[in-house]
Amino acid sequence: MLNFALYTLLQLLKLSADAAQLEFGTFKAAVYHGATVSQHRSQHHFKMTIPNANFHSRQQQQNNQEGMSSLTFVIDTTGSMYDDLQQVREGYERIFETVAEQKDRLIYNYVLVPFHDPEVKSPIVTQDGNYLRKQLDAIDVQGGGDCPEMTLTGIKLALQSSLPASFIYVFTDARAKDYHLLDELVALVQEKQSQIVFVMTGDCGDRTHPGYVAFEKLASISSGQIFHLDKADVNKIIEYVRVSLQTRAVRIVAEDKEESGNFEIQFPADSHLFEMVVSVSGERPQIKLIDPEGQVVKGRNVVQLSNVIVEAVTKPKPGIWTLKGSSFGRRSVRVTGKSNLDFKHGFSPFPDSYHSKLHNQPISGQSTHLIVNVTGLPRPGVTTDAEFINLRGEAIFNGRLHAHSTQFGVYYLDAFTPPEGHFYAKIIGVDEHNFKFQRLSPSTVCSRVVRQLPIVLMPKHTEVMLFHSVSLTCAVQSSIPYTVAWYKGNDEHLSGPLYFEHSETITWTIPTVTHSDAGYYKCSVNSQAGNVSGQTYLEIREPPLHVSSPKVYTFPEHTPAYVDCTHDEPSMATITWQRRGEPLHNTDHIRIFPNGTLLINRISKSDEGPYVCNVLTSRGRALADITVLVIQIQFSERPRVHVTPRVIDFARNQDFTIRCDVQGQDVVAVQWYFNGRPIVPGQRFNVDSNNQLTVFRAEKQNEGRYECRAENAAGSTSDAANAQLRELPRIHPPDQNVTVSENETATLECNVHGGYPPARLYWYKEPNEKIEADNDKYIFDGEKLLIKQSEKSDAGNYRCVAENEVGKSVAQRRLFVTPPIRYLWTMCDEHGRAIKTTYVPARGDTPMINSPMLPWDTEVIDFPIINGSNNVFIRCLPSS
Repeated sequence: MLNFALYTLLQLLKLSADAAQLEFGTFKAAVYHGATVSQHRSQHHFKMTIPNANFHSRQQQQNNQEGMSSLTFVIDTTGSMYDDLQQVREGYERIFETVAEQKDRLIYNYVLVPFHDPEVKSPIVTQDGNYLRKQLDAIDVQGGGDCPEMTLTGIKLALQSSLPASFIYVFTDARAKDYHLLDELVALVQEKQSQIVFVMTGDCGDRTHPGYVAFEKLASISSGQIFHLDKADVNKIIEYVRVSLQTRAVRIVAEDKEESGNFEIQFPADSHLFEMVVSVSGERPQIKLIDPEGQVVKGRNVVQLSNVIVEAVTKPKPGIWTLKGSSFGRRSVRVTGKSNLDFKHGFSPFPDSYHSKLHNQPISGQSTHLIVNVTGLPRPGVTTDAEFINLRGEAIFNGRLHAHSTQFGVYYLDAFTPPEGHFYAKIIGVDEHNFKFQRLSPSTVCSRVVRQLPIVLMPKHTEVMLFHSVSLTCAVQSSIPYTVAWYKGNDEHLSGPLYFEHSETITWTIPTVTHSDAGYYKCSVNSQAGNVSGQTYLEIREPPLHVSSPKVYTFPEHTPAYVDCTHDEPSMATITWQRRGEPLHNTDHIRIFPNGTLLINRISKSDEGPYVCNVLTSRGRALADITVLVIQIQFSERPRVHVTPRVIDFARNQDFTIRCDVQGQDVVAVQWYFNGRPIVPGQRFNVDSNNQLTVFRAEKQNEGRYECRAENAAGSTSDAANAQLRELPRIHPPDQNVTVSENETATLECNVHGGYPPARLYWYKEPNEKIEADNDKYIFDGEKLLIKQSEKSDAGNYRCVAENEVGKSVAQRRLFVTPPIRYLWTMCDEHGRAIKTTYVPARGDTPMINSPMLPWDTEVIDFPIINGSNNVFIRCLPSS
């Protein structure tokens, strides 16, 4: 009987694989790092180095495929398991045939883990079903005696070797000896989301022992079961397994309670639920299913034993169902279903995340967000709420879900602190037909407890040269998420908090260091485990003083010799000169200028030799050895200098080059000048060995005269070029209104400012009539347009366009042409004002008080309308 039961079980496991496998595609979420460092984490892939591993195991590791599962067997190989193993061998062939016949292959590989006490063999991982059958045949059962076995070690290797969302079946007749591994296996189950089913033909006689309770824990949190096979009931248990595994593993209700008595559970069935399976285990359980219309529904009786009842309902009516029942002692209630509507979930510190892997478990005490990806729910269906359900089936947390901004089907909860203990994630919503649905996560979640503080590493002292860039580093070693903030001193906040999930080196960069940047800098790290910090002292050092004068000067005899001592100290410097160890002072022959330049009047051969320039500043002292040479050659002509081009038009931020060709004998010096001042090569200027000058990234201030000056004993000659920035002309003001009376000359001005090359000026009357000065109507007077004898037809908008090679500017001038003003002469009163009583309104108009304007009726006197009214000016004539 047992042989037949196990054979049937294994066969049905394979038949159910197609239905029970969800699409475990990669569900990812993005975590934005508000920091200078970011990193990308790939999904975890568990790889094992297996002694004597076969080719198929290595191939499986290399070709790990998403969306598929492993079928894994963990088999006790002690002597008492001989009959059990034989039945597994006999039923395996049909399992392999069933997998091979699947249209959509969902079982990617097979894993076999043989174990006993004390040895647990290396996992066998293969895609070749025939190879696994040979390995099953090769297992030699032996030993035994003491009842407990190394079961959890075998399950651990099975979880590590299997793909996520796999089916793991444990065959044993004893409880676990290594139950100390339970917490580690709980974490693995929650990470891999695999289901563990125990098929037991014995339990060492004590189901309260921690070695057996560990099996109950693993089965509970993985949505698995424990089957104790008795000969009379094996077929019925196998039927339950068959029904359970033929469904797509969507979970609707999960409840485990210790107390006896009656119970009532309400739950929704949606339009995507094709089959529903209700399972109640406990002592003498009884159940009654009531559909949404209040009718008692008798489902297909899958199993009915003294300690378990399982009923299946095909195509349940959508709506709210009620499960009523009773049992004695501990009971377990499960409602599962066959459906394409399901979800995956994870936890993230950021709410709107969808591009990198989520965490399977939240961190205890740390604020987080639940992210869910709902599949199989078309619009207008929507997921509205999420709850956390403890193992008793009670809601311990609930919240409103928010839809992801761009990813359909992705939702998140507002930040919350995760509850303690194990709990299921539950989603609630309505489908596209407005029927309520709910789903539970495939396994429970448990918050991680992290107590280790991050480690902060920073150098105690950091040096940097003045005006240089520096990056202060803060290396954080941490296994938990944390935030980093930078401070100067104790309270000057510089940056942060910046969020990081893993160990990182965070930098704070100062692009150009000044004296005010010196001091202590603190890197403050805040984590759920506590706060730590590190600090460094930034010391600013000034660069050494540098003298950049030429090492050799050559002068013609009997000429004035100027020897410069150029240095890079911007502040006041004291410069002295020495020759042959003796200091030089001002005499008739030698003079030292305030800027340190040494003048030797009418230099001669006796002045030839080494000189020392001594520069003393607040930064220190610097010396420069300079050699002066004197040549005795008579020259009849000075050098010839020619620069090209002579005119440079440059654009902003453009480099330009001026060439200087020098011809002549014994040219002793060639120097460039800008607006009369010597050019010192640097970031903006460069002079190459051919005396070619390059100006980099030219701006407005680089406009001007560039002079190349060459010198020999006969004198100096120079040539110059002019550089000017090409600019867009500007017109001021951009808009202007002009009003004239009829028959007057209208003047429209276009004041053009700047612009190079000089702008050309055009006038247009809208919409697009170009004005030409080819008649007596229009006159161009510089930047003015004169319109003679203005008429009403001349009124309108005019455009002034100033254009050069850079572009054009446009200004608008609006011309108003009003009728000519007419005056009405009347008698004056004693105050010299017009007597308004002499005016008789034709339309009952009232004269305006304190105004020389009176309304007039055009039907009485033909005065033109001024600005849309019938007003005329009234003037009076004195009586004498």
